[in-house]
Amino acid sequence: MIDLKEELKNYSPIDMKILEDEGADLPDNIKNSIILYNKALESLQNGSEDIAVIELRKAIALNPDFYEAVNLLGVCYSYLNDQQKAIEMFERVVNAENNGVRALSYINQIKSGQDGDAATASSKKKGAVNKKKLGKSKEPKEIAQPSLKAEQYPGKQQNQNKNKIPLFNDSYKIKLMAVSFIAGLILPLLIVIPVIKGNSTKEIAKISGEKDELLSQIEELNDKYDQLSETNKNLEKDLQEANSNIDYYKFTLKLFEVKELADNKKYEDAADMLILLKTFDFQDEEKSKFEEMYKNIMPLAAESAYNKAYAKYINREYEEALKLFEKVRLYDEKYSRIDATLYYMGRSYKELNNSRNAIAMFQQILDNYPNSYYYSYAKYRINELTQMP
Repeated sequence: MIDLKEELKNYSPIDMKILEDEGADLPDNIKNSIILYNKALESLQNGSEDIAVIELRKAIALNPDFYEAVNLLGVCYSYLNDQQKAIEMFERVVNAENNGVRALSYINQIKSGQDGDAATASSKKKGAVNKKKLGKSKEPKEIAQPSLKAEQYPGKQQNQNKNKIPLFNDSYKIKLMAVSFIAGLILPLLIVIPVIKGNSTKEIAKISGEKDELLSQIEELNDKYDQLSETNKNLEKDLQEANSNIDYYKFTLKLFEVKELADNKKYEDAADMLILLKTFDFQDEEKSKFEEMYKNIMPLAAESAYNKAYAKYINREYEEALKLFEKVRLYDEKYSRIDATLYYMGRSYKELNNSRNAIAMFQQILDNYPNSYYYSYAKYRINELTQMP
């Protein structure tokens, strides 16, 4: 599986403003694909690989030739352990670019007709490549003196065949001219080739030095990036800790609000707030304060809710009565009048023609409060509701 974190160092956001300042007239689909690509990089930095995949797929749909995005999508698939899709992405880039991945080829295509410097840079690059190839040429081999064969000089053969009388003077002149001509061709080569080789070697050494310098700069930038990443992690950790402290402080202030409500005898409001705070993890002094308030306020809230509920029941406001009776049970399951609460809830359900819930309330009294004052009444009500007509 590809190391996503390591690979992300090879991808950088695209600055749309720089492209526009340089005169690139980008169509809307190209602009939107770049925006999605930059968002995907940001999502990957934040650990949201699934969101990044969606953004990259949208970018490629808008601009199918966006091979940098296709490559990055392949890296994401590999990180998510979907190797088949990763291979498909990489093959798509290879098939589109015979010489490998070209970063943001659509930008180069757009700028190729607008930026004259690009053509100049391309020309220089080709020149450098040609010199590099020349520098790799082998040492010139020792060139043997060509033999003066008869077929190369038919005049000599004719003289030898004619009456077997050799013409030494003419033959010598021909040989001398041939040797002089060939030597005139060879000697400049013997002089020029070492010169070219020497110049090429210097050029290679220069390029090699520039390469080493660039590698050193890249390494330095990577070190700085690692330092900034570590600093960023520490800052995020500090921020989380600060937010946690702020949250704790806010919940601690809620305890003072609860106390103020209880002092004003607004027990139900105080109890509702305590129920919300029950899930928060108070520490030390605040924890003891919360537990003490919960123990003292909840029974008072249950008593207050019961009195209001019973008043509603007397006034035949059964639905409102049921809501308040439920709050009694929520505030304090061990409330001293919990059996009465169940009984009047059963009566309220009966008046609302909800026999099933009415019987359930009465049955709880029979099951859990055999010594209750309301036991016999509950039993009677069950018989009344279950009696066949």
